[in-house]
Amino acid sequence: MRQFRTAVVETIKDMLKPLWREGRLSKDVHNMIVKRATEKIVGAAVQLHQVPTNNESVEKYLSMSSTRIVKLVEVSF
Repeated sequence: MRQFRTAVVETIKDMLKPLWREGRLSKDVHNMIVKRATEKIVGAAVQLHQVPTNNESVEKYLSMSSTRIVKLVEVSF
């Protein structure tokens, strides 16, 4: 579960990086978006028995869910 959560956080941070570099996000807003989106993806979208367990399955899940993740980040912003 920890590996999956870390991968989700890193994916969201990568999505927010251009906005952060442009100065359009404060540190607090950045952290809030990462926290909320991660909680929604990990908590609500994935049940305990469906959590990807290895690097390959984590990457597959993130690639299949990329549009949903982008929408969550956009809504939070």
